[in-house]
Amino acid sequence: MRSIKKKLHIVLLLAAASTMLLTGCIQVNVNIGITDDFTAYLTYEISVVLRDETLEHEMQLRNAINQIAWHYQEELGFTVSSQTESSPFTLTMIRMVPNNSLAQAFSSLEEMLTDESMSIFMQVDTVFESFYRQDRYLLRAMVDIPQILRMSNINELPLSVAEQLNQSIEYGDGLISLSFPASEVLASTHPVSPIVREVTGDATANRAEMLVLMDFSGQTEFGVEARVNYLRDGTIGAELDEIIAQQQQLTNISVLVSGAALLLMLITLIAAIVRAVRMRRD
Repeated sequence: MRSIKKKLHIVLLLAAASTMLLTGCIQVNVNIGITDDFTAYLTYEISVVLRDETLEHEMQLRNAINQIAWHYQEELGFTVSSQTESSPFTLTMIRMVPNNSLAQAFSSLEEMLTDESMSIFMQVDTVFESFYRQDRYLLRAMVDIPQILRMSNINELPLSVAEQLNQSIEYGDGLISLSFPASEVLASTHPVSPIVREVTGDATANRAEMLVLMDFSGQTEFGVEARVNYLRDGTIGAELDEIIAQQQQLTNISVLVSGAALLLMLITLIAAIVRAVRMRRD
């Protein structure tokens, strides 16, 4: 079970923003993934539009955003930017962790998604396996906004705020965006964009991208299982059969080289035997 105190910072923002839902709307986007240079990232993008821009509403929201921005920047190491001068009020929080390999990047992403101090996900299951010229990974996660609220002791909020929060949270709108290196998607709970091979110079990059609509009134679950195939030069390959074909080509070449070497040895041996027989006759 996740910590109440650690979740309270996110909930305070949701609560403050949700008090505006009766006169406006809130948009929350969560971006997670791994870049082509193995940087793992977690990003929150929050936007609140005020229709009834009273000074009281503006001050409430501005204070909440400033509190969250300070915590995520100073305590959690996020890069934070905000705009609270006029509607829409926005807050963007980004945390990026560079790595040297996909295995390290997947581990870094797992740490962020399971860290109760920065993650909104209630459940996260991950599996990573590495084989010869192939990596396989599985990511499943679930976010439950109502459960976060129940665990965050909203009774500490003013009664009017808590009531509006419970009544209006269902009108929230949000997206979860995933983007990963991938040669093939084996399974997914939501549609995944086609694997696109983007060639820049000699580099080849394949990616899998998924968009999930976030349910503010219930659970949102998603999952993806994929594999990354590598060519001989270490770049990401397109299909597994290409890897197999290359391996078969290498095997055929190895057989030819071995056969040629064996034939040369046999010829050398026969020549030595013939020479020995001649010397004995002489």
